[in-house]
Amino acid sequence: KGQHVLIEAMNILINERKLTNIRVDFIGEGPSSTYLMNLVKKYELDGGINFLGSKSRTYIYSHLRDYDLLVQPSLKEGFGLAIVEAMAAKLPVLVSDILGPSEVISNGRFGGMFNSGDVMDCADKIYKITQEYNSPSLIEVTEDAYRYSRSNYSITTTVNQYMSGYKH
Repeated sequence: KGQHVLIEAMNILINERKLTNIRVDFIGEGPSSTYLMNLVKKYELDGGINFLGSKSRTYIYSHLRDYDLLVQPSLKEGFGLAIVEAMAAKLPVLVSDILGPSEVISNGRFGGMFNSGDVMDCADKIYKITQEYNSPSLIEVTEDAYRYSRSNYSITTTVNQYMSGYKH
């Protein structure tokens, strides 16, 4: 899913640019877990990157607002439900510029994008967000994303759109 891109971007931010107020939590498990953990050790990012394992939807929903940014570095992604969930929690999002995630954020209107697989671009965009975090422009994009997610991805809206496909 591209988590290695985020880990390598964190290496740039922490070890080269010396950012000290940044950390990443990965939620979930998968076949690449060992590889990713070894990458964290290689770059000596143990204090900056945490692997939380699988968590329930309840846990995720109750903790999403504890974060400052959702980064989705996917190399392939269908829809991107985590992106919509972050937008609905008024959390800024940064996604790779592949089809699914870029559609969810309307090609940059409701969040940031970086070139898929481009570690330096990912690091640069994260750095920019950290520098502009409380800026009126980022707050406005986040608020717009919240409203957009609520009106376009609510359960009622999604069911109505789905059902309208079956009407003749």
